[in-house]
Formats: sequence, C-alpha cells, structure tokens
Amino acid sequence: MKPGSRTLEVTKQIDVEAPIDHVWAAITQPSELARWFPEAIESGPLAPGTRGWLTWKAYGRFAFAVESAEAPRHLVWRWSHEAGREIDAGPTTRVEWTLETRPDGGTRVTVRETGFLTEKHLGENTEGWDHELGELVALLGG
Repeated sequence: MKPGSRTLEVTKQIDVEAPIDHVWAAITQPSELARWFPEAIESGPLAPGTRGWLTWKAYGRFAFAVESAEAPRHLVWRWSHEAGREIDAGPTTRVEWTLETRPDGGTRVTVRETGFLTEKHLGENTEGWDHELGELVALLGG
C-alpha cells in the first residue's frame, strides 16, 4: 500500500435484541437470509464449502462461497465483485461476520468486508450494508 493511501474496507456494527442463535440462523439459513438480505438465494445452509448465488432485482445475481463457519460466532464468505460472474471467474471481496452475546441477552453483529478494487465499489457496498443491516435490525429487533 502506498504511504497515505487508505485500506478499501467496510466495517459496520449493529446491536440486535435477538439472542445469538437467532442471529446465527438469520445469516446462515437460506430461508432466513432471504427474509432480509437478498431477494432470492440459491444455496444450502451456509457452511464451509457451500457455494451459491445471492440475487437482488436491482443489482443482479452474485456468486458466493463460504470459507469458514464457527457456529454461532463467526462466518466468512467471498462473493463476486461483479454480478453474473462465477466465484472463480474474477475478483471477489471477503465478508466476515462476528457475533457476540451482549450482557442484556441481545447480540452485537460486526460485518467487515475487504478486498475492494475501487472507491466506487467501496462506496456502493458501504451504503448497501447500511440498508441491509437496517433490514436485519427490523427483522430481529434493535
């Protein structure tokens, strides 16, 4: 990295009222994930090695592959930088989820996405995560 340049990454943190197991289901079970994140998902449960597609009518269909999952606290996937591309056919970004139980029984959710190639893609996903995580809070309480 050049001196003075910044890392192209997004980190977002939210608190939800739901217990950690409910949040884990919301980010790893396709039927639950489709209630708040993509409009459609083609995949089995998100576990190491799972591959699939996440689809939004306005943005397209994005390939993803789960790298690791440690229930109910940590999930990592890669997804295609561009709609319609297979996961191995071009650049990807890495999305890391960390879940922590709060003292009140709710859950702190931290999402970190890295590997952006351009400021444009960084900006789009920064706004996208604000919207999507807002939907997760609406679903689970926050």
